[in-house]
Amino acid sequence: MSIESGRPRSDSSFPFRLLFAIVLLMKVLLVQPPIEDFYDTRIRTYPLGLLYLAARIGAAAEVKVVDGRTGYKPTRLRSHEFHDLTPFYRENTYTPFSFFSHYCRFGPSVREIGRIMEAERADVTAISSLCSAYETQALEVAKEAKRVNPQMVTVMGGNHSRSASSPTGTSTTA
Repeated sequence: MSIESGRPRSDSSFPFRLLFAIVLLMKVLLVQPPIEDFYDTRIRTYPLGLLYLAARIGAAAEVKVVDGRTGYKPTRLRSHEFHDLTPFYRENTYTPFSFFSHYCRFGPSVREIGRIMEAERADVTAISSLCSAYETQALEVAKEAKRVNPQMVTVMGGNHSRSASSPTGTSTTA
């Protein structure tokens, strides 16, 4: 400060722009939730939309993508809502007409995703919800985010969340 005027000098060497950038940089976690289904394919596991989003906001925030599908072995689920299909399961039979044999979870448990969220300590968690069939798993991840940190901003995006007339598209809390 200049003693004469009481105002900052224009030749100040303090890096105000750097301070401004440090204060505003937030941590964003982009999550592709696991799915529960009879099968999974490689094209369904690639989190392309989240990667585009990460590239776009990476200059303004610290971003991490959590891919809840790739790299996990399927976990067979014995209890599910499709028991009427049990007679059609074909265990150990592989033909062009045998599309599935078990109902599985493709990805980590919700608690495992919660541990990742706890470790990352993000300010914002954004969850991809591309398909109505997987709404339940996306909502589980949103609820887990709120369990980990009730103050965390939790956002859901994707085709399903924009077009659904369910709590996914209208609720502001998980």
